[in-house]
Amino acid sequence: MKKLNTAILILMLLAKPSFEQEPHKQILLKGLDGKTTDITKSEQSGNELILLVFWKTDRPDCCSNLESLQSAWTGKLRSQGVRMIAICEDCKGTTAHVKPIVMAKEWEFEVYIDVNGDFKRQMGVNKLPYTILFDKQFNKLCATEGYCPGNEDEVCRKVLSFLRNDEQP
Repeated sequence: MKKLNTAILILMLLAKPSFEQEPHKQILLKGLDGKTTDITKSEQSGNELILLVFWKTDRPDCCSNLESLQSAWTGKLRSQGVRMIAICEDCKGTTAHVKPIVMAKEWEFEVYIDVNGDFKRQMGVNKLPYTILFDKQFNKLCATEGYCPGNEDEVCRKVLSFLRNDEQP
């Protein structure tokens, strides 16, 4: 019975609620440069999928998750046209403590700040880290919460599967 409940919970997490069916028209977040940016607009062409990760600087599991996803992204996913974005959730409008962390860890993906947590609430994110895979129109394809070592392999398999059109939302 416990396995059935776990399976149902996983299916519920991966299902797309009807309010998330429509693509996001505009997502405004603060960049590390302090400027507000619409992350639905990309200067890079050819991005087929967007891997978006909500995180906090004071959570070691969030930073470990980003480290492992960076490795998967630089190793396999970036060359496939996947865009990776990290959304910091522990800031109240300042990038002062985020930018040094990003620079020290030499993260190559985009990093933004959800100043008031509005985007996090809009996406129904409760537990961090939280990873969402979007198509290029920002339609939500799937999501996962939490981190355990090795989950980057599962995320990578899922992303590559969507790129090959093995899975459909």
